[in-house]
Amino acid sequence: MKVFNVLKKNKNTVSVLRLNGTITASPKSLNIVTMAKPIEQAFRQKGAREVVLDINCPGGSPVQTSLIYKRIRLLAEEKKIKVSSFTQDVAASGGYWLACAGDKIYVDKNSIIGSIGVISGGFGF
Repeated sequence: MKVFNVLKKNKNTVSVLRLNGTITASPKSLNIVTMAKPIEQAFRQKGAREVVLDINCPGGSPVQTSLIYKRIRLLAEEKKIKVSSFTQDVAASGGYWLACAGDKIYVDKNSIIGSIGVISGGFGF
């Protein structure tokens, strides 16, 4: 499945960035390595006026979530491009964090939203 699409009508361009799946450092999941190029493409698309985050994500790694979120916000501010988040089935935990990268969040009344948890790391002492 493609993670980046472009919708055009006249001179208005909307980039659609799909954020689907669990967020982990694994090579085939959502993380800053697998998403760096699609994120860059979305914001560097000629004539882009908006980037839509199409989210279906139960969460995962807080570190990877933070890196993706920060990259999206940095480019949005740098390029002065509006970001909207659309949630399909779920934007829970880190998925909700990613949705918060949008200036607005759109959801279906049946979508699962939120479910923010706390991860407490320790050294085993």
